[in-house]
Amino acid sequence: MVKLTCNIDTKYDMFIIEGYNMITEFVEKIAQFNNFENVENQYSNNFKYNIITRNNLIQYMKIMLKMKPATILIGEAPGYNGCRWSGVPFTAEKNILIEYRKGQLFGITNGFKIRDIAKPQSEASATIVWEHLRKIDSYPLMWNAFPFHPHKKNNTESNRKPSNEELHTGKLILSEILKMYNINNIIALGNTAQETLAKIGITCNKIRHPANGGKNEFISGLNTELGILPSNAST
Repeated sequence: MVKLTCNIDTKYDMFIIEGYNMITEFVEKIAQFNNFENVENQYSNNFKYNIITRNNLIQYMKIMLKMKPATILIGEAPGYNGCRWSGVPFTAEKNILIEYRKGQLFGITNGFKIRDIAKPQSEASATIVWEHLRKIDSYPLMWNAFPFHPHKKNNTESNRKPSNEELHTGKLILSEILKMYNINNIIALGNTAQETLAKIGITCNKIRHPANGGKNEFISGLNTELGILPSNAST
């Protein structure tokens, strides 16, 4: 797997260039995982829109590398309406069309792509997450314990929990993400994500998942974890 190495005397520009190369290599490597049943690897050549998903993940990871996030927000696995199409965790196509962080993150003009600009797919939880991140102007890195889309047999328009074997692969990939970004502050998004991470030996704090009426608790929990003052995080 990809390993990012940089000694303390390396200039910032060289660090970014090396990081960009590592990110591209990393995404190309994870695109090779095709050995699981009832799993869509949205970055694989076997996936119809892999050029879009790989492009978006590479662009997102490069931007986040420059932002130097101190926190990573981890879910269980991509859903069929969100990351499956966008390529970016916790993100739907509709979010891709919106420019965040003063125009530096997402947006077609920044090189991001979706299947059909006239008909972007939306996803309720992704909408809540990105609306709040934009409001507080704070952007943790986002990932999943299993980075591919697990689905029920013969139904790609469904979600299921990843198996232990799948989670083992997810752990190997996640470990490279943590090294690449040098992140120690890990937050699980919801009980299921926390339980999933515990299975692979990662202990972390959790916040409420925004789905099923959890919006306000999600916002409150994320603000607490990120150290956002109430005056800067009104709902």
